[in-house]
Amino acid sequence: MPDPSEKVESTQAHAKSILMSAWRSWALCVAAPGVWLVYVLVNLPAKAEIAAHGPESAFFASGNTLAVVAIAWLALAGPTAFILRSYCFRALWDGRPVEPDSYLKGMGTIWAVLVVGAVIALIGSIRAGQWLPGLVIAGVSIAGILITRPNKQALGLGRPVGPASSSPSHA
Repeated sequence: MPDPSEKVESTQAHAKSILMSAWRSWALCVAAPGVWLVYVLVNLPAKAEIAAHGPESAFFASGNTLAVVAIAWLALAGPTAFILRSYCFRALWDGRPVEPDSYLKGMGTIWAVLVVGAVIALIGSIRAGQWLPGLVIAGVSIAGILITRPNKQALGLGRPVGPASSSPSHA
């Protein structure tokens, strides 16, 4: 008969490996739009090229349209991603740790939505030949990724999860 402590150790080992995968995914989600952000800051078209095309050309208008698309994407897909994450984190509602695979699905969904929003906004900046509003939208998206970094407490690897963890212990 298997020892119950082996199952707990196996579950914790799986949770630790998922946490490492989450950190790698998070770092990639920060780095990918971050590199694009630096690229846009450094390599935006010169003012002479903008003057040659004219600000009313279809090339520049499509860039501003992409900024609107990025805002619409974040406004619609962002709340949906948080609802999905809440569903994946439903174990926390009962005071239990989140299942490792559910943790990665929930957080990965949020990070993916924010990365896509940032990339759309940055492509819009390149197409429009101007920093604003694309860099602001991308900056907010990247900040959202930075704020939602992986957390070992949700997986039950840190302090205890649930109502008992919020009350102070008196010895």
